[in-house]
Amino acid sequence: MMEKSDGRSVFQDEAMEILLDSLSCQENSRVQSLSASVLSDLGGTYSWSGESYTVAWLTKKAGLTSTSHRNTIRNIDWLDSCLQDIEISTWSSNSARAIIKIGVPVISALAKGMQSKVKGTSNDSLVCAAWLGSELVALGENDIRYSACEIMLHDIASHLHPGFELAERVVACMCLYNYTSGKGKQMLMSLSEGSRESLRRLSSFTWMAEELLQVTDYFLPRKPVSTVGI
Repeated sequence: MMEKSDGRSVFQDEAMEILLDSLSCQENSRVQSLSASVLSDLGGTYSWSGESYTVAWLTKKAGLTSTSHRNTIRNIDWLDSCLQDIEISTWSSNSARAIIKIGVPVISALAKGMQSKVKGTSNDSLVCAAWLGSELVALGENDIRYSACEIMLHDIASHLHPGFELAERVVACMCLYNYTSGKGKQMLMSLSEGSRESLRRLSSFTWMAEELLQVTDYFLPRKPVSTVGI
């Protein structure tokens, strides 16, 4: 296997290029769905029985601690060993960093995946974006995180709304929080009032929503309620 100077193999790069091209292919929903699923699975959090627990791991990391709230995420054993440590594994971290190095093409492909009308495709793309976002935060302030915020902000925000399942909304909130941290905070000014209202509804589920609200309310104070005619 040919290896590049940064340790990545040529075959790995070619495989990732094919995946990203397929995810960007909005004309072929089946191919796009398969690519999104593969990328989502790279997050690498699995139960002892081999089921993907990446979404559960992300929601726990986002602060979803209430038993009643967790029970809305079906078929998850919250006592499974893979959910007892919210720190990203070394293998998962290295995988995320290898993908992040590809840069903007990854972000653009995920944005197109999140725009899909196929629920599984958009959700898998969101999960992958959240996983990568967690690692980007660990890397500190960087240009790729800012670019990702510019490209994906509104696609991520579209998953905040109450029409989606709670787990998906919490993952979207976590995604938004990670990508807008640092100099990306000012981009929150472009959020619609509907997205801000969705964050208010999520604030009782995750502290990340509350902190995002504090930022948006700082930049965009809520209009005072008129008392005229009351």
